[in-house]
Amino acid sequence: MSDSLRKRRGAATWRAPLVAILVGVSSVVALLAVPAAHAAVLTFAPAADSYVSETSPTTTHGSLSYMRAQASPRRVSYLRFDLSGLTGSVQKATLRVHARTSADSLGVDLHGVSSNLWTEGGLTYSNAPPIGASVHRSGGFSAGAWVSLDATQLVQGGGLVSMAIGTVSSTRREFDTRESAYGPQLVVETTDETPNAFPPANTSAPTVSGTPQVGQVLTAAPGSWSGTEPISYSYQWERCDSTGASCTGIAGATATTYAIVSADLGSTLRVSVTASNASGSALASSAHTSAVTASGSVGYRGPSTAGAGVGPTGSKPESKLWWNDGAWWASMWAGSGSGQGFHIFRLDLATQRWIDTGVQLDDRAGTRADVLWDGTHLYVASHVFSTCGCSTSSPGKPSRLYRYSYNPVTRSYSLDPGFPVAINDTSTETLVIDKDSTGTLWATWAQDKKVLVSHTVAGDDRTWVTPYVIPSGGASNLASDDISTLVAFGGNKIGVMWSNQTDSAMYFAIHADGAADSQWTASPAIQSPLYADDHANLRSLQSDGSGRVFAVIKTSLNDAPTPDANAPIVLLLVRNAAGNWSNHPVWRVGDGSITRPILIIDESNLALHVFASSSESGGTIRTKTSSISSISFPVGVGTVFLRDASQTNALNNATAGKRNVTRQSGLVVLASNDSSSYYWHNYKALP
Repeated sequence: MSDSLRKRRGAATWRAPLVAILVGVSSVVALLAVPAAHAAVLTFAPAADSYVSETSPTTTHGSLSYMRAQASPRRVSYLRFDLSGLTGSVQKATLRVHARTSADSLGVDLHGVSSNLWTEGGLTYSNAPPIGASVHRSGGFSAGAWVSLDATQLVQGGGLVSMAIGTVSSTRREFDTRESAYGPQLVVETTDETPNAFPPANTSAPTVSGTPQVGQVLTAAPGSWSGTEPISYSYQWERCDSTGASCTGIAGATATTYAIVSADLGSTLRVSVTASNASGSALASSAHTSAVTASGSVGYRGPSTAGAGVGPTGSKPESKLWWNDGAWWASMWAGSGSGQGFHIFRLDLATQRWIDTGVQLDDRAGTRADVLWDGTHLYVASHVFSTCGCSTSSPGKPSRLYRYSYNPVTRSYSLDPGFPVAINDTSTETLVIDKDSTGTLWATWAQDKKVLVSHTVAGDDRTWVTPYVIPSGGASNLASDDISTLVAFGGNKIGVMWSNQTDSAMYFAIHADGAADSQWTASPAIQSPLYADDHANLRSLQSDGSGRVFAVIKTSLNDAPTPDANAPIVLLLVRNAAGNWSNHPVWRVGDGSITRPILIIDESNLALHVFASSSESGGTIRTKTSSISSISFPVGVGTVFLRDASQTNALNNATAGKRNVTRQSGLVVLASNDSSSYYWHNYKALP
């Protein structure tokens, strides 16, 4: 939680003495009865909440959207409420917390706390104040339920009330904190005939809806507030820099809507809401939007790529994105400063902003990467980029493999011991990795006009065999700019595809998982004059049991002496279970200089989505879609998926995730603008 946000929240709470309560495993209290006549029922949001953990005794957890209770390892959740101004006799006090996990009959316990001298940003297991005996134990409850705990013994008047949640069970209990949409509540019933007035306090932040584009209109919602009604709201729209900092109020922009103007181009926007009643006022701000784009743009502008080198979203067969734990993540440039380089970013779908997690990948500029999430580990194969990595070796510039483990509790990645390790010792144009059914990692690249591969040994991701040339025809006589790529398919095979413009062929070689390195079979997927170019993007489909392989390639048929407008410039190649290849035109020569195609397979709808740049020098990112059962792509230039309307011929090098998408994940494509040095992306929900 930022200091500025903490200060705003502090201003929204009521001043008074502190009272502390700790919640451990205890029983669910029945829903509040309708208060008697002349009684007041007041609901308070926490002024602070966090949890402490025996396994991380010096770690603070105050910024998280959840808190935990567990007996072994011991975890306890602390809450504090400000009851300033509360008068009259307290008849009943009930703590309500929203469960993220279910619990058995042991439930949770509510305790008193010996001291109120703790802060949300500073509370740790080592400095947490002691707790008292349980005052209430709940029964079992389900995930998603509101759990009510009787806090009457701990609330006997006004003041600050601190509470914490723990358990006598070794099974973890988890609840939402005030940072989530279902923050805790303390409901207090008093005998006051006329309840005291309380100033507003924000319980969920204001929100902004609409497209952040010049000429579009944004709409603000005030969020949720506690306090004595009636509460009135005033609005101030603010212009911030591209990172969301240095916000200043926009003159005259005080309505619930704001029409974006040209002065906002490149900035981010937010709204600040002031809630007021007879007892006072409080301020809360929304998250800022993504950067404002020019009118007619399609998609969202992201972080700066300045200093990363040319085309950080390239190269053609590589993937920079992955889907994990309900979110899209990416390898993206964070800057040239100390500790910068490429970092792991997470996409916030609500605002379409990329959030830097601070986890460093490769610190070298001029590198590109291929990423693989296998459900347990994140693999990042990063190589020094060379416009042509196959004509001449460039030793001393090793390709590095990084491996990260994921912590679903903190939603963070950490580099595993012993990494990075070197895959090879040369710069390359492309480098692609995948994992076979035995857990062996494979990598391929082109070097010295040959197709090279390497793989890990005996399940150890740190040990790689000496790179070798695929032992088949067509793998040792490449043209100077040919490339290779690979994919796991069929449940037990690795397939490598490469372009060979010398032979006018796109070759595909197969290695059975666990077989000797000498055991490869290869043949052309397609071979005809001008059909091979150094563009290929490879995917497989195993969900239907067929193990089919799909590849989108670019041809050179536009370079024919008299080009045929109907000849394919982008082709989809499909290998069936019997090993036979078919081809299907996606774009034709007459559609323009379409280039650098990538393929995304939608498994929920059994659809193929192809994306490509409209020009070799950059332009818009266009897309076409076909069903898998009956492959046929619409004729024409396709639909614009990404466009930077402030520049022409700007966007290039589309990239996506390596694995197939579903309606749960949706679809994300990332590209870069080398002219202005920014990332661009767009998101598509799938039916």
